Amino acid sequence: MASSNNSLGNGPPMFNGENYHIWEIKMKSYLKALNLWDAIENGADPPPLGPNPTLNQIKNFEEASTRSLELQQNKANQQQLAQDQFLDPTVIKVDNQSAILIAKNPVQHGRTKHIQVKYHAIRQAEKDGEISLVHCSSNDQLADILTKSLGKAKFEELREKIGVIKKTY
Repeated sequence: MASSNNSLGNGPPMFNGENYHIWEIKMKSYLKALNLWDAIENGADPPPLGPNPTLNQIKNFEEASTRSLELQQNKANQQQLAQDQFLDPTVIKVDNQSAILIAKNPVQHGRTKHIQVKYHAIRQAEKDGEISLVHCSSNDQLADILTKSLGKAKFEELREKIGVIKKTY
């Protein structure tokens, strides 16, 4: 079995999917030995190349520069996400109070085990403040005009509420 210890001449330690904590320490030591750790940790530009750099030094410099740029972009994205969290959540009007209670209650009941995992995204979105579930009486549910067969009076009432006018000849 090949040794997993890498010296500076062999390149950075490779992560094989196991023992992350050990690989993390080796990678940090490797980057510190090349004076690149500050660039990774702080997002600072890597130290400039000295005169007559080797191909390995040039490669490491380019990789560190790329990582520094990616880190700066990630920080900008995180700041944007933090600002977006202060926006008001999207309000979803639901006429089923049981559905609202299931989404708000993180406890799994025997009655909700059959619900597929993808539908739990609603629960997570509400928990994260992206959406807000609000009860809306069935009488005020405007979507009913598109999803249900209605009597003439109810149809005309909802048609008026959504702003569709009756065509007169």
